[in-house]
Amino acid sequence: MDENFDVYSALEGIKEPGERVIWYGKSKAFKLFGPEDFMLIPFSIFWFGFSLFWEFMALKNVVTQEGPLALKIIFPLFGLPFVLIGFFLMFGRYIIKLKNFYNMVYVLTSKRVMTVTVKGEKKTIAALDLDGLFVPKMTVGKDGMTGTITFMGRSSFNPQTRAEMIENFKNLKFAQHIEFSNIENPQNVYSQVEALMQKAKGPETGDLRTLLNKRDKDEEE
Repeated sequence: MDENFDVYSALEGIKEPGERVIWYGKSKAFKLFGPEDFMLIPFSIFWFGFSLFWEFMALKNVVTQEGPLALKIIFPLFGLPFVLIGFFLMFGRYIIKLKNFYNMVYVLTSKRVMTVTVKGEKKTIAALDLDGLFVPKMTVGKDGMTGTITFMGRSSFNPQTRAEMIENFKNLKFAQHIEFSNIENPQNVYSQVEALMQKAKGPETGDLRTLLNKRDKDEEE
C-alpha cells in the first residue's frame, strides 16, 4: 500500500454523520495462521486429499475402462470443482491473506472498529459498531511493543428473550469478528477503544455472561 495512503479519502461516503477517525494503523508483521485454522487446516487436508484421490481414480478409469468416452469424462469433470475448492482451502486463501496484509488498514472511529482493504480503485470495508461489541481481547507480544486486539460483535443480534439468545448463540448468528493484528502500542489503542465503548455503552453492551444475567433479572421482574 502507498505510504501516502489517505484513510479519510478511503472512508469518504462511508463515515456516518458526526463520525470521527480516532486512530488508524497497519499490521507490523504478517500472521499466517489464525484461530480459524485450528479447524480449517484438518478439514482442508481431508477435502483436498479426497478430491485428488477422486480425480485420480476418475482419470484412471478414462484410460483403463471401456465404454463411451463422453460418459467416462463426466466423473473427472464432476470432481474438478472440488479439486479447485480444495486448492483454495489449502493454498489460495493464504495467498489472498498475504495480499490483504499489504493492502489492509485498521481504523478506529468514534463509532466503529473497521478494516479497510484498498486495491487500486476498489475498497472493501468490514466494520463493527462500538455499542455492539463484547469485551475486546488483547494479547501483547514478547517485545511488549506490538500486540493483537480481537473484537467480537453482535451488531446484527438483538434477541428479546433468553431462549432466543441461546438459540442465536448456538447458531452463531451474531458472531462477527475483526482483528487488529500485530499493531504498535496495542495498550494505547485498547484504552481508546475502552473509553469509546464506555461512552457508547447501551443496555446490552458487555460480555455474554453479563448479558444473560441481565436478561434473567429482567424476566424475573
